[in-house]
Amino acid sequence: MTRGWHPGTSAELEQLYRQEAQRLHYFVLGVLRDSQGAADVVQIAFARLLEQPELDAAARRSWLYKVAYREALDQLRRRRRQGRMHRRKAQGPAADNPDVDAPLVQQELVAQVQAALETLPEPQRRVVHMRIYQGKTFAAIAQELGVPLGTVLGRMHAAVKKLRRSLRGWNPRQ
Repeated sequence: MTRGWHPGTSAELEQLYRQEAQRLHYFVLGVLRDSQGAADVVQIAFARLLEQPELDAAARRSWLYKVAYREALDQLRRRRRQGRMHRRKAQGPAADNPDVDAPLVQQELVAQVQAALETLPEPQRRVVHMRIYQGKTFAAIAQELGVPLGTVLGRMHAAVKKLRRSLRGWNPRQ
């Protein structure tokens, strides 16, 4: 068990383990939030300590915490990487490829919106056009059309409601 350590130091190692293993476990548990993973990291840290015969007794405790912390962070990175891999596999091959038909879908959406706009009554279509395509404020639209602001807001509300109904269920993948 004490390979790499000088003869007569196994008692010193056992004492260090008794003193620090539980505290080190709680420290790592705070990083990993996983008791079994924390226990594994503690074992790894002490195993690596065995490989450090030149480390003096005063530095061993801080060295253990440093090694355990780094190992815990490595485990977190591995978990995240594995999680991303599993999500990609679950999503299938399309997740790895860029959406090559995105421009076509965009064109189809634009065509659907334009067709829905054409079904609106002229006063509503005009308000939508001035607000969305010309970027005018509702107050400016009201002034330009010579109607009250409430009328413009009502027309916009009614238009949006009709557009929503027209475009509901639109799915480019069908």
